[in-house]
Amino acid sequence: MINWLGITFNTDRHSHSIILHIRQNLELFLAQSATLEPISPDNKPEKDLTQGNLRSRRLE
Repeated sequence: MINWLGITFNTDRHSHSIILHIRQNLELFLAQSATLEPISPDNKPEKDLTQGNLRSRRLE
C-alpha cells in the first residue's frame, strides 16, 4: 500500500497508474501557475462579471 497526501492506495497496477496520472497533472499545474504573471490593477477587469450574471439570473 502507498500513503500519498493522506490517501492510502493499494499498490496494484491500476492504482499505481492513477497516482502517476494525478502526480503528472499536479506537476504540470504547478509549472504553469509558476509562470503566470500576478494580477496588477492595470489588467484587472472593469467590473465583476460574476456578480452581474448572478443578478440577472435572480431577476428572471
